[in-house]
Amino acid sequence: MTDSMGGNSQAMLRGFVDRIENVNKQIDDLRDDRKVVVAEAKAAGFEPKYVGDVVRERRKKPHDRAEEEAKRSTYRHAVGLDSEPPLFRVLSALAKDATSRDKILDAFKKMVPAKGEIIAKIGGKPMRIFRDANGVAQAEPFEPGEVTTERSSTLPPKPKAEVPDCDEEGAKAIGREYAKENRPVTDNPFPFGDKRRALFDEAWRKETGNDGMGKDE
Repeated sequence: MTDSMGGNSQAMLRGFVDRIENVNKQIDDLRDDRKVVVAEAKAAGFEPKYVGDVVRERRKKPHDRAEEEAKRSTYRHAVGLDSEPPLFRVLSALAKDATSRDKILDAFKKMVPAKGEIIAKIGGKPMRIFRDANGVAQAEPFEPGEVTTERSSTLPPKPKAEVPDCDEEGAKAIGREYAKENRPVTDNPFPFGDKRRALFDEAWRKETGNDGMGKDE
């Protein structure tokens, strides 16, 4: 059999093989070191299975981990492994803290419809969230069986929003500014029929990268 490799090629191949074998030896040594660390953790009273789970979780990106947990909770609830939907479970946990209860209440105030109400048990106390005659979101304690009626506002009517005095480029600048401040596009200060309203929307969408707000006016 004729050797098809020259002396230089043979030496180069031996070099690659030696390096690969050296890396494999280091990998084997690291595996042994890992076993020692796991054994020490177990001896200290920690369960290796869950220690390994934490190590794997820490390698994931936060958003990926949060998305996986949300999907896992949804699937568990769908097959009956969880007694309540993920959202309800999160709200229940938050409601145990006074500061978080206030945040939940504020969130419900934003969701309450103009001609409707939300009855929610937050932190063990039923609350009625509604909008008064001026459209201002209000919250009050609620007793089961109570007949609810429209309440008059205890606040003065909201003043009409002032329309910025600016040109078309100024309207675009305001749209970009609102986007950077994380304000919703519905805060558009220009009235319907004002051509600057569409320019504001366009600038807001470009700044946020959100093109799901519909076509330009």
